[in-house]
Amino acid sequence: MGRHGSAKGARDFAAIVRVLECGMPRFLTPKRLRIYPLAALCGVAVGFVLLVATSTGLDTAFGGRLGGDFPAFYGAGLTVRMGLGQSLYEPSVQQRVQEALLPHVPGGWIHFAYPPFVALAYVPFTWLPFKAAYVLHTCLMAACCAMALWLLRAVLPVVQSHFVSLLGVVLTFYPLYRAVAGGQNSAISVLCAAGAIAALQAKNDFTAGLWLGLWLFKPQFAIPVALVACLRSMQALAGFSTVAAIYFLAGAVFFGVGWPRWWIESASAFVIADLSVDKGNGISLADVGTDLGSRSLGWGLAAIVAAVALVTAYRHRRAPAAAIGLTSAAAPLISPHALYYDGALALVALVFPAQAKGTAVLPWLAVVWVLGAAQWIRGSLFFPPVTVALLVAMVVCFSALFSARR
Repeated sequence: MGRHGSAKGARDFAAIVRVLECGMPRFLTPKRLRIYPLAALCGVAVGFVLLVATSTGLDTAFGGRLGGDFPAFYGAGLTVRMGLGQSLYEPSVQQRVQEALLPHVPGGWIHFAYPPFVALAYVPFTWLPFKAAYVLHTCLMAACCAMALWLLRAVLPVVQSHFVSLLGVVLTFYPLYRAVAGGQNSAISVLCAAGAIAALQAKNDFTAGLWLGLWLFKPQFAIPVALVACLRSMQALAGFSTVAAIYFLAGAVFFGVGWPRWWIESASAFVIADLSVDKGNGISLADVGTDLGSRSLGWGLAAIVAAVALVTAYRHRRAPAAAIGLTSAAAPLISPHALYYDGALALVALVFPAQAKGTAVLPWLAVVWVLGAAQWIRGSLFFPPVTVALLVAMVVCFSALFSARR
């Protein structure tokens, strides 16, 4: 049974691949590929404008609250501006600062667990009223997505001729859409990964290091990706170290040289607390293991994914789109804790397959996009769809790598 079963399984999988690669492109005609993403992009833009325009204060016309997670970032900027930087991670301080930003949530707050230099970056937003700052932040995150695509035009020539359509696909990918509209900053992660790919492709390793250093606002993602790039090139290491030093010095000036220690303590406490608060929203393999009742199982799977991704990426480090794509998609999976909007990095893993196989990757892009959308019904599912989307994107990247070798 083993041998015949394996052969049958391989044939079944091959049949599925043929259906995806041959059937769906007939549906995804050139005209539809232009019109549908453009219509979706227009719909998202119009919907956001109406949401803001019809809101009263921070209350939306539909009874919800405007701003998503942005109160955490705006509140962190306010805390620093008020001279309370040393108390940045105190729950009582975060609660007091965010009180007016969370109507109908008495005593509530959204925990800010980023490195303290991130709070410095949000101080300028506090010069505006909260609603205006949120609109500006949303526009900037959408611009980051557009810039990420534009940087990849040398890697993917199709970007040049189908930029608006591809931007529609990117901005309606559920994890990224929720991040952009919800006051989060996953778009910057996508931009940093895209910038690193473009710079490495152009053999500008120092610039690639700068992009990966910029990503250190989420070190749990930046470090695994940078590891591959910096082992590839001392120039990349120099660029990465330059930004890391700037971040450290900025933190030291405002918070003292010991800030990394107390930030790590705060971030660790946040992860433990958030496992229950955000149960169901986690997508890392450790989170999935916790949801299934065995966090150690999750860590075991994470170790396997990390080893396979890092070794493969290092062996193919001369193919930047593959190396950065694989490690970018693996980073949320192997992190101690990651939420679904960071599943936006699945798109980065599809850059190399698109580069190597052209339109043959469209069915898999559709699969990843649909899996992302399925996160909306996560509560009814056994497994986070965005976790599956990241794994699928990695497998497609692996497949493209090995096909290219043959």
